[in-house]
Amino acid sequence: MSRIKRKNIPLAVIGESLFARKLLVNLLHQEQNITVQIECNNIVDFLKRTCDVEIVILYETQIGLNVIDSLKLLRNNCYTLKPIVISEKHDLGTLMELLHIGIYAFITCKNQISNLFDAIEVVSKGAIYRTSIMTEALYMNKEASVKVKETGIDIILNDREKKIIELLWKGKNDKEISSLIFRSVSSVEKLKYELKEKIGVKSIPELFNYALKMGIISLT
Repeated sequence: MSRIKRKNIPLAVIGESLFARKLLVNLLHQEQNITVQIECNNIVDFLKRTCDVEIVILYETQIGLNVIDSLKLLRNNCYTLKPIVISEKHDLGTLMELLHIGIYAFITCKNQISNLFDAIEVVSKGAIYRTSIMTEALYMNKEASVKVKETGIDIILNDREKKIIELLWKGKNDKEISSLIFRSVSSVEKLKYELKEKIGVKSIPELFNYALKMGIISLT
């Protein structure tokens, strides 16, 4: 029986370790609603290929500069993709930076790999998969007052824009948001794009970082 309700989620798997990458791909192949369209060992190889994927899973044996640089390169070239990072180790400071870059989920190999399918389904809806580690990193980002792009003028959000952020934070997808704010799905997509442009961010996780800092959403 499928563990994922949404059908046909296309994704890519990237990891330097061939053995670990193959194990992960074999695991993903057990889920009928997931399609692994690309498998490669680094971001550069991934960017050379033409393929329509929604989620990119980066499997790193040890989180560090390599995955940070890879994510920055991915964001600069394909900012609409939703990254999930799987790592054997984690450092809170580095995870805070990964969140600022725009990851949607962080899974540790030892105790959270069983949650991967849940993470994929949540991320496919455009929401952050919140674990205790991710929540702690979000809180630390808020406390550190991550600097938002300065435009020289105050950013004023209207009630509808704040409502969209709140609904995204609750894990609502575009269709659900459209019914709650009485707009079409295409209008919601446009509003999300305009909202990110207005604030000066490229991803939903960056949008959440801003909203946490401004008190629009909270971790409680």
